[in-house]
Amino acid sequence: MSQALDPIAQFRLDGKVAIVTGASSGLGARFARVLYAAGAHVAVTARRLDRLESLVADLPGAFA
Repeated sequence: MSQALDPIAQFRLDGKVAIVTGASSGLGARFARVLYAAGAHVAVTARRLDRLESLVADLPGAFA
């Protein structure tokens, strides 16, 4: 499908890096997942390392 016919294409983040703070739970974790789904390389930070590691395990290529 061409970009002109795909309204979602303008929101793709392929090749971009997103840094998400507070990503161990709640909105931070959700934003990390959405940005990843949009094609961004995701770096997540938070105080709870065990939860970050769990999130990163769900997002191949992401890192804490």
